[in-house]
Amino acid sequence: MIRPKDFLKPDNYRRLITNIRERGIGGTLGKLRAMGSQDKIYGKWFKARRVSEVELDNQRKKSFDYMPELLVIIYLDNVAMAGLSSGTVRRDAADDPPGNDAGCAIIDQVYRRTLASIEEQSYQKFKTVFNPENKKDIAVAAADDPAADYALFIRAGDILEPDALYEIVKSLQDEERPALIYTDEDAYREKGPSVYEYFGPRFKPDFSPDYLTSFNYIGGFSAVSMDLVKEIGSCYGYRFLNSCAELVLREGGTIKHIPRVLHHSLIRDEDIYKMNYSVRGEPLISVIIPNKDHIGDLRRCIDSLLTVNTYKNIEIIIAENNSSETETFRYYSELTGQSIEGPADLPASGHPASGIPAGCSIKVISFEGEFNFSAINNYAVNEASGDYLLLLNNDTDLISRGSIRSMLSQAARSEVGIVGAKLLHGDGTIQHAGVVLGLDDFAGHVFIYQDGDTDGYMHRVNTVCDYSAVTGACLMISRSLYKDVGGMDESLKVAANDIDLCLKVRETGKRVLYTPYAVWHHYESLTRGTDTDTEKRLRYEEEKRIFKERWKKYYESGDPFYNPNFFIKGAAYTIDIKGGANGDH
Repeated sequence: MIRPKDFLKPDNYRRLITNIRERGIGGTLGKLRAMGSQDKIYGKWFKARRVSEVELDNQRKKSFDYMPELLVIIYLDNVAMAGLSSGTVRRDAADDPPGNDAGCAIIDQVYRRTLASIEEQSYQKFKTVFNPENKKDIAVAAADDPAADYALFIRAGDILEPDALYEIVKSLQDEERPALIYTDEDAYREKGPSVYEYFGPRFKPDFSPDYLTSFNYIGGFSAVSMDLVKEIGSCYGYRFLNSCAELVLREGGTIKHIPRVLHHSLIRDEDIYKMNYSVRGEPLISVIIPNKDHIGDLRRCIDSLLTVNTYKNIEIIIAENNSSETETFRYYSELTGQSIEGPADLPASGHPASGIPAGCSIKVISFEGEFNFSAINNYAVNEASGDYLLLLNNDTDLISRGSIRSMLSQAARSEVGIVGAKLLHGDGTIQHAGVVLGLDDFAGHVFIYQDGDTDGYMHRVNTVCDYSAVTGACLMISRSLYKDVGGMDESLKVAANDIDLCLKVRETGKRVLYTPYAVWHHYESLTRGTDTDTEKRLRYEEEKRIFKERWKKYYESGDPFYNPNFFIKGAAYTIDIKGGANGDH
């Protein structure tokens, strides 16, 4: 993670200038303050937003239209057992029941702690079941209270805020009741008898199916409709939550996220899972690369596709646009094995005497007119033969050999529309690991300039994640879907065309994913430069205005994959000190 003082190092001067240019001096100082104080401010932030005794009294008197019967199941899974055996909980020997060994005493201790937090709930229409060591499966536990409408699962040792059940029931008052509900959480540690310190908040996104498949971000507390519980009737934890989510998606139900910290974890499951999806056959992938001169960069990009990349059934389409250097056309001749002296000799395709692997072809086409990223890509797509498209900037090159296959394995899934990659600057820091709408008042890259080997907030850099958008610098989509949504909007010549494409795809019901298993360099906007002069800045601002007006619902309601407790006008994944959803009681 970048520390504020890192911006003062000479080799990070470029980062400082970029931040000042994009955010202004005030915004940059705000970012430095936020980055440097996260661990210190959360306790104060949370304390100011906890439910008050007056509010709890009002909640106890509240009568909802729908007053469900709840079955609270306190479970002890492998995660809890591993944590307890490692000494996470301090054993109070004075509380040992007669004849109990130390292990049983600790289990009893954490169970009583969890039970105490449940008994203090402002909503009291519930029963509690303790299910030690998973000796009974969920269906049997549910049978203990056949009248229950929802089952709430909480890991032994975890504790709830006194309004947790109330907030769950409050979320069930809509006409379409969710089948699965989860909340934000933090961690806690003992400071003394019944005195706890809260830290490490996990502000979660709205339901993110692929993120859940990669990492149990929902955590150790959730509410599940009893119909769903009885249908699945399996083990607790990661597999159970994934089974619930898959069934809800298949049956068209809803999953609700309450963006309030209502759950405090004693022990957390930090395992990351990599799902391997098979692809039928070896479909042709059309790699589309817009280019104007910068042959050194283009050569590096092409060389990586030919020598680093392990997926060979590709056609490379270079969309030439207004190059003027002799070396550019000489390189095109080298690639195609044909004599190319200028745009008049294009299109051209073929194989030179050596250097092009079997199964790979290269084509150079000419797009005449001013630079328009959308129009260039649309034109090239019409020349493409592949089942899938890989939109690629000329200032990129492969790092991980299996990048293209990793992207294809996700893009080939019927529920997925677009796949983006992990992109690193030349210095190894992150250039792209997903895009959040509204960040910095537009659409910002998360984790930008952080070390390339960082894990990111809640493991997001190293897991397959759902996002609203990914960058078009390295983006895979099926050719049929690209055409179905109308391709890129040519009125957005430079800015937001890739984000616009992603949102059009999301409107079809398909997912936009980021995968960390496809890793590339991206040296960032070398062909067109940066939007710093007046004309370019005005063009950028106008395209930004068009985009924000078109997709204003995302700016009004917020990006569903970015928690409202985060600051939206500065550094990503920093706490919104002045606002946040946790105060909405």
